[in-house]
Amino acid sequence: MYRSIPPRGVLAVGLLVACASAQAQDEPGLAGDWGGLKPRLARLGITPELGYVGEFAQNTAGGERETSRYADQTALGAHVDLETLFGLPTAELQVTLSYRDGENLSDEAGLGTLQQVQEIHGRGQDWRLSEFWFQQAYMDGRLKWKIGRLAIGEDFAAYDCDFQNLTFCTAQPGNIVGDYWFNFPVSVWATRVEVALREAWTLALGLYDSNPGYLEAENRVALGSPEGPAGWLIPLELRFSPSFGTQALEGTWRIGGWYDTSHDEDVLLGPDGAPR
Repeated sequence: MYRSIPPRGVLAVGLLVACASAQAQDEPGLAGDWGGLKPRLARLGITPELGYVGEFAQNTAGGERETSRYADQTALGAHVDLETLFGLPTAELQVTLSYRDGENLSDEAGLGTLQQVQEIHGRGQDWRLSEFWFQQAYMDGRLKWKIGRLAIGEDFAAYDCDFQNLTFCTAQPGNIVGDYWFNFPVSVWATRVEVALREAWTLALGLYDSNPGYLEAENRVALGSPEGPAGWLIPLELRFSPSFGTQALEGTWRIGGWYDTSHDEDVLLGPDGAPR
């Protein structure tokens, strides 16, 4: 039997492949121009998207056992410029389906880490409707309204996934209170308004369906809202995004909070009103 000890060393390797990005519409790309189909779609404002992320991790010491695991995600989608396609000014549509597979080293090796060493693992080994939203900008782009199936971490407490460890990836509230704050690949019915207050300052307000039913297998690609107890998650965020120096180095500071109207058990008091 292995003795449970804190992990001392973890080896992690990530692989990221993305095809048909909007920035590379005029280039042949990894799969060519699809016999001329991609350029024709681009002229219509349609950008097909394919992404693959694979993450390998191995603990060289520590944990309950020394082993290695691989986890991955495949994403298929399309981005549509609705102004190009239908003449609808400053409007866009995004659809993304994702599939996750593999195993999580943190659990398999008994590492006892606060966050997973492979951020790509989680939320079930199945297809999910991860994005299905419409967005339009108004007032010369100072006001943006988004509605549809959204992941909360797309627009609030957003953080790049430049590292494989979940500690340094995506919106941290979803990693800590993930029973009601859902990051990608889980999406919920929601709407979000974003207003540019002045140069470098932005205020965002959202309204998200707070329902654990979105995690269930039968709702992973369903368009309807799940049955069961629900409420609303209402996040508010103020952002400051200045540029510094002659190189115009960018940075972002965020301050915000959220309120959830759904009901859950009191973490302090029991049903009889006495401390748990």
